[in-house]
Amino acid sequence: MGRRLREQRDALCERTRLLQCVFYSWKWVSERAMCTVLEERLHNTTFQLDNAKNQFQLQCFRSDRYLRTVEELRKDMKILRDNRDKYRSEVRALELQLREQKLSSREHVDGISHRLLLGLNQWKSVAMAAVERMRVPRDILDSIELPPK
Repeated sequence: MGRRLREQRDALCERTRLLQCVFYSWKWVSERAMCTVLEERLHNTTFQLDNAKNQFQLQCFRSDRYLRTVEELRKDMKILRDNRDKYRSEVRALELQLREQKLSSREHVDGISHRLLLGLNQWKSVAMAAVERMRVPRDILDSIELPPK
């Protein structure tokens, strides 16, 4: 009996070892399959992360370019505003100078007109005196129209 028990026990141990071996083989295959799936997911995730990183870098590049453009436009706007203010002050100065020049030229023309009228009045007086010395009849003198004073 001892031998038979030992054989049964050995057969049971062998069957247990065989079951353990099959179980561990199945476990290894399933773990390997799980590892393969996880590796694929890891590669996919890595690829997505690289894509996201590249997209982020591209967005950063665009943002930097937009910021540079905005800064350049702000500088241009400041230059334009400064030029506008400078030109406004120049226009005001030129308008003032034009007013002064108009006033000066009006005074000059008025002075020349006044001197011309004085000269014409003197010539009229001289001409009237000469005509009266010549004893021109009064009806001829009345027929000559003289400009009003």
